[in-house]
Amino acid sequence: MFWRRFYLLVFTTAMQYHVPPCSCNILPKLLHNKSIGSIVLSYYTMLKEQHSHIFSRKGTNIMSTTQPIRNKQKLQNFKNYYRDVKPDIRNYTIIIVGLNTALRISDILNLTYDDIYWDNKVKDHITVREQKTGKENRILLNKEARYALKKYHDVLISTKMYQTGNPYLFPSPRTPKSPLSRSQTYRMIISAAKAVGIQEHISCHSLRKTFGYHAWKQGSDPVVIMIIFNHSSLSITKRYLCIEQDDKDDVYRSVYQKAAS
Repeated sequence: MFWRRFYLLVFTTAMQYHVPPCSCNILPKLLHNKSIGSIVLSYYTMLKEQHSHIFSRKGTNIMSTTQPIRNKQKLQNFKNYYRDVKPDIRNYTIIIVGLNTALRISDILNLTYDDIYWDNKVKDHITVREQKTGKENRILLNKEARYALKKYHDVLISTKMYQTGNPYLFPSPRTPKSPLSRSQTYRMIISAAKAVGIQEHISCHSLRKTFGYHAWKQGSDPVVIMIIFNHSSLSITKRYLCIEQDDKDDVYRSVYQKAAS
């Protein structure tokens, strides 16, 4: 997606200034184009989330990886932050949809109004073609997701973005006919996580991981969870959801305890 947008920008600029796309003369022209900044920022944010072991934040380990939200009380506080503490129905709905569908954030941001609503009502199921895999995924919208989407509906249809024809469920407030940016979504999620005291490395991907983590811990069939995440083995799913780390933590907690007692 990044390179496609970048090449399109290069060729558009080349046509505008009548210079060959491969010419070094195009570089100063590109630097004056404000669009490239947003493209690079979106790409950087995507890399930071997907390859968090490369990017370190102050005070975090350089080998840290995106974590699920394990603590149930902190998870509840995180869910309700944009409902009760800093009310924002759009942000609240994004978080609730992410935590209840296991969709990647790119797929959530690319949902349209028609994907979710039929005759002004929330659908029971939605069908999403995943951008990363190309696979079609049919997803039940559970009670919590439906509640948030129902509350969001009336706010969405009253916005200028919706009324001027932006088809996206979470439309960009600045760019016509575009969804909310990934970088803005990332900042919103990080802000809520910090506000409720979550110390683990959190990103947009944490919503998807949190769904799987709690489904596993609550006793859902691991094979079904593996299928939902399109993994080829249970070991991959355990590692992805950080269940493997939990198993190791349990060993550290229990070693020598029996001998001591």
